[in-house]
Amino acid sequence: MSIPGLQAVERHEAEVRVTLAFAITGGCIGFVLALYLAYLFPGIPRSVLLVEWAGAIFFAGGLPFIARTIRVRALRIATLSSPHELLEQTAGVNQRRNLRIENLLKRAPVNLDLSPVRADLRGRVVLLTGAAGSIGSELARQIAPFGPARLVLLDQSESDLCAVHLELREAHPHLELMSVICDITNAGRLAQVYAQHRPDYVVHAAAYKHLPLMETNILEAVRNNVLGTLLVATTAARYGATKVLLVSTDKAIKPSTLMGATKRVAERIIFGLPNLHRSGIDFRAVRFGNVLASKGRVEAAQLVLRAGSLPEAAGAITMLEMGEPIRIEEQVSALEETVPTSSDKIRISQITERTEPELLQRLSRLFTYLDVGDREGLRATLCELVPECVPPLQESGAARERRPGVQRHTLQPDPWINDRRHAVACRRKTARVGGRRRTDTGMLLATGSPAASNGC
Repeated sequence: MSIPGLQAVERHEAEVRVTLAFAITGGCIGFVLALYLAYLFPGIPRSVLLVEWAGAIFFAGGLPFIARTIRVRALRIATLSSPHELLEQTAGVNQRRNLRIENLLKRAPVNLDLSPVRADLRGRVVLLTGAAGSIGSELARQIAPFGPARLVLLDQSESDLCAVHLELREAHPHLELMSVICDITNAGRLAQVYAQHRPDYVVHAAAYKHLPLMETNILEAVRNNVLGTLLVATTAARYGATKVLLVSTDKAIKPSTLMGATKRVAERIIFGLPNLHRSGIDFRAVRFGNVLASKGRVEAAQLVLRAGSLPEAAGAITMLEMGEPIRIEEQVSALEETVPTSSDKIRISQITERTEPELLQRLSRLFTYLDVGDREGLRATLCELVPECVPPLQESGAARERRPGVQRHTLQPDPWINDRRHAVACRRKTARVGGRRRTDTGMLLATGSPAASNGC
């Protein structure tokens, strides 16, 4: 904060003290006046005297206080030039600027050359999952001006998706725009979407990202972030997509939370499954951290698309340098394990993803635990899938090795679901997971997404 700003705040505090003094003085005078009137006119109701007393307090202190508050609310806090700016002579000594939230983030504005993004998106059918979310909707706004042949917006939130659709339709009336209501964990519906639109470029932004909520909703975290990514990727391979860009998070770096672990498993899926590795698709992932306000989301979305267009980022995990790291200490060490790219703000992680048979086995076990609702089994298997995880997630996974005599609690499936599995015939012959259709993971992990064009 600048010196003039501090002086203004100090003046305001002094005015508040004076106002309070007037209010106390006025209240005392009003009280004495009320007592005197009660002595002179014993017949006056006490309620009238109390109103007069309150009025005296209001006009003595309350009204001036309100007026000063209204005036002070127009106070603007400014910043002075930094020592670095003065040494570089990029700003003057007396130059003041209004304080913005970006100043508190220690992040410099991001200036990007977006011409490669235009070349990457123009004329392609682009499928964007999670298009109604905070990042997904901004990605949609950034993709639309670059001239895709068709932009397919996919989300399960109808109201938010409708709002994004109407906004883009008004801003880009000539864009072929399609909005699809779909749950990415519904394999049949997802296959229908791919079969209808045949996307060439898939931007997968659909994910649950709320850290505390995912800690208490592990079933949905695994279902959406892990199974959903598996279905999006394998269905893309089945229906001829050429590029899949996974929008990940910096919380996947040495994850300490369930959400971070599920996103790390999603990264391992697109790079480590043998059938996806053999598909020839350009799989890539991009991690980014916290963004504040709409401008931060714009910068993040532009960087995500720029990372998707970098030739050297094919088959790799990229990280966005949006300035000095803010939240996570591991981010510093992670940046030391990256290499630069042709874009100043994008670095490539040196993590080597390998196709491992153990990945298939652990994913199958993870989905088995998901089927029966075993939260403890899910935590332990996530830690096996992400051996680099750190406490508290690591401790919760290790806790599965119980002491003798301690019984592990496993949630049982809903009896109604069991009855439905055995009593109701279904053309697809696949069971349901917690009320949803269960994916045949053996076929899925071996050959790709199961077709489901005939319905149930």
